[in-house]
Amino acid sequence: MPDESQIPGPMLQRIRIGLSLPDEKLKALNEWAKKNYGSLITSEFTDTSVYDQLNIPAEPFYGACSAITTYLFDNDVPSLDAYVEQLKKQGLGELTEKARILLGGINPTSAEIELVRLRTIATQAVVPTLSDVDCVCELRAVFRSMPGPFQAEQYREKARVLLGFEPVVLVNITTNDANGDESVCFFQATENGLRALMQTLEEAAGQLEVVKQRFAGTKETK
Repeated sequence: MPDESQIPGPMLQRIRIGLSLPDEKLKALNEWAKKNYGSLITSEFTDTSVYDQLNIPAEPFYGACSAITTYLFDNDVPSLDAYVEQLKKQGLGELTEKARILLGGINPTSAEIELVRLRTIATQAVVPTLSDVDCVCELRAVFRSMPGPFQAEQYREKARVLLGFEPVVLVNITTNDANGDESVCFFQATENGLRALMQTLEEAAGQLEVVKQRFAGTKETK
């Protein structure tokens, strides 16, 4: 890794935290990364089930993943020796053996790395791609009348009569386009609306599985 391509300071700190994991956790991450390195630069990177499954806290998990991504994707041809040497130059010499545990055997071909990069671009082209979803539930107060200016006294009195509460969910969706620009969309849903949305997404997930299985079968017959 050339000096002009040094790992940025904030990224280096995350890598330090990740490489401080016990050796057995680094080995588990190594095995996971060999099968899923493509997920590291996609929206799947935020899937909490991964670090839950590996029983690794979020901060060191993402730090270790930062080490993997800088190793794999900052150069056309990953070189473990060059990466370890760069870590030494930037003050992480005491963690180089842990870096070898984490990164050893992760050797995708140049074609595979190019596919991962271009797949990410392709999924963000033309139409923005979902990158994050946040939700919060609340009880919405229901009054006899909606508030408003210049209302007669009888309507103002009704606006103070609380009839009950209605549960709703507030949803914040973040998307990214091919230029890296973020867009945020907010909406709310009732319980019935939320269940309908969940059912639709479950059916869409089932269709994706069918597509993946058919694609896998097509590759095997070639």
